[in-house]
Amino acid sequence: MRKLLLLAPLSMFLASGIAHAEGDMAPMGKHPRKMEQTLSKLPADKAAAFKAVMEKNKAANEATIEQIKKLEDKKFDILSAEKFDQAAYVATTGEIHKLRQTIMSSHCDAFANFAAGLSQAERKTLADSLKKGHGKMREMHGDND
Repeated sequence: MRKLLLLAPLSMFLASGIAHAEGDMAPMGKHPRKMEQTLSKLPADKAAAFKAVMEKNKAANEATIEQIKKLEDKKFDILSAEKFDQAAYVATTGEIHKLRQTIMSSHCDAFANFAAGLSQAERKTLADSLKKGHGKMREMHGDND
């Protein structure tokens, strides 16, 4: 269970930090440089394959992302209304969380499918590189193992 809980944020980190391809795509996510460093540890063809898989996954989630944006607008409207509707706020926030979980699961599946095609040495290299990048997040959550 603990590994699953770590895999979900890991997959989101990977998906949100996809490095830009040869100038034909803008950098994505908040940490493209960290993602580039992680992917640089893999053979170039595997890094390119990863970028393609995650771009495809992101495109497949665009409708869900748009739903989340609309629900967030609704949530802020509820929050700033003259009369606060607590039940509507909680329900809308719950819908947002479910949609985000759908995206997280999708990213996790895409990452797992990609990793299944790597050798053990490549998976270990990837894991070691990602572990270094997640040290602060793990410390913040009290996971010092």
